[in-house]
Amino acid sequence: MNRLVIVPDPALEAAGALLTTKLSVMIAEISADHLPQFLGTHALRCLAWASAEAPGAELILWGMGGTGHVVGWSSSGDSARAQADGGEGLVARVAASQRSATEGAYDLQAAEWTNLERLRGVTISAMAASPVIVFGTTAAVLSRVFYGKDEPVPSPAAPADTASLLGRLIEDRLIRSTLGMESS
Repeated sequence: MNRLVIVPDPALEAAGALLTTKLSVMIAEISADHLPQFLGTHALRCLAWASAEAPGAELILWGMGGTGHVVGWSSSGDSARAQADGGEGLVARVAASQRSATEGAYDLQAAEWTNLERLRGVTISAMAASPVIVFGTTAAVLSRVFYGKDEPVPSPAAPADTASLLGRLIEDRLIRSTLGMESS
């Protein structure tokens, strides 16, 4: 059986270290305001596909904004900027732990840590969230939100696959832009 062995070129170590430093700086700049710039067309198509997959839910991509999280993209297209506390609540917990989580309305208590219910005019019946990890850092949180149903909503699936794909697409876009390559 043949095996592929990659031997690093010592001459490229300095360039690799410089690239790593540049990417770290770029990741630190990813905020809710800049999030759409980092997405690109492939990531937006991925989000549109994931939105269609759960028609009764709103898909929300939360980015950092000030001391908390702010909606950077929403499948509802609502321009109102919902916010979530940076220290408590489902979005903050997922961002800090880098693990997906799901909660129903009773456990979620969304009104205590986000203004999403007030802005949408309906209560949240369930929410699932997954971290969007870019080069080992949580750059955003992707959540699937179910609103105001009278009957209990079955536990929604966390959008982990979509969040993971978004992380890889953002990484690709960052590397391409850093190297001066055309990103599409």
